[in-house]
Amino acid sequence: GAGANADFDTDAFEEESKTIWGDLWATGNVTEALGFLCDQNPPQEHLANFIYAGVNGCMEKNDATREHTTNLVMELFTSDRLQVSEDLFWTAVSEIIEFFDDVVVDVPRLPEYFGNMLARMMVRGHLSFSELATRARALAAKEFATDAALKLVLRALVGIREQGSLDMARQCAAGLELTEFLPENLQHTGDALVSSIGAEDIVT
Repeated sequence: GAGANADFDTDAFEEESKTIWGDLWATGNVTEALGFLCDQNPPQEHLANFIYAGVNGCMEKNDATREHTTNLVMELFTSDRLQVSEDLFWTAVSEIIEFFDDVVVDVPRLPEYFGNMLARMMVRGHLSFSELATRARALAAKEFATDAALKLVLRALVGIREQGSLDMARQCAAGLELTEFLPENLQHTGDALVSSIGAEDIVT
């Protein structure tokens, strides 16, 4: 409870977090990273910050780094000691989704990288696609929204097809309207995006 963590050293944990992610990215040793994190025993809000630092930090790195990051986060979902819930994960990445349109300008492949990561977690049953859809709708409804929300949704669906199955991807896409994920001024671009991302067999 709160009492046990009243003297939790936030600054020290922030430094330790950087070390844990840095070592993981260099070695891919998930077991070691998980052990170090458990030793820190961070309160939930700090665990969310830890997840954010890793997911946000790996996006501009390479495929191996993103894979190591995904592997560790998936271990957190199943860790008895740390107990990361789906809610905590979405809280951790909420800032990434909130500023998605801006970041895509600098990292054009962000929908692909982030979508693939989410897809892996969805295929394993850690995250639900409907939660992503809800957040993507909100992103598309923002002022000055771009087509980034639809790109993210489509990339996640393609990731589910590749890492799970076409049936699973189709089930996730059932009942979705592409226009839900596009701002008013880009409603006409949905079909072209589906085609360029290669999701025609998923989205009917």
